[in-house]
Amino acid sequence: MAQAEATTKTALSLGQHFLDILSTGGGPTALEPLLSESFTWKIFPESLGALPRNKDDYLLIIGNLSNLYKSLKATKVLDTVDAGDSAVLHLHIQLQHGTTDEVFGCEYIFIFRSSPDGKLASVTEFVDAEVTRKSWAAGDGVGFNLLNKE
Repeated sequence: MAQAEATTKTALSLGQHFLDILSTGGGPTALEPLLSESFTWKIFPESLGALPRNKDDYLLIIGNLSNLYKSLKATKVLDTVDAGDSAVLHLHIQLQHGTTDEVFGCEYIFIFRSSPDGKLASVTEFVDAEVTRKSWAAGDGVGFNLLNKE
């Protein structure tokens, strides 16, 4: 029965749950059960230099995000595409920097893909490069250090 319930989860519902966890300050412990063992994460544009990550690496990053952002919330949903095992969310996101308290707002596009086990197989983020660079550089540049190291 649990397997049947797991396969009914769409990429959109998983993605919304993923964003709910991030916006409420949930860390790696809250996210881990949502991610498949072969989970991958990427952030674009490539000019930001952020490296693609597997599940374990991504959970480590999430564990350190409190050093970068005090809060993260979607302030407006601009568009949604639901294709069952794939979903796209186009949002306006507001981030508050963890050390400077600066607030950064930008558009974000998330692509979520689900796996047959009813978990997230991948999350791909497309961000506003200018705003993202500013937020990563704020404070002591912890964003660049966190997301660009091997």
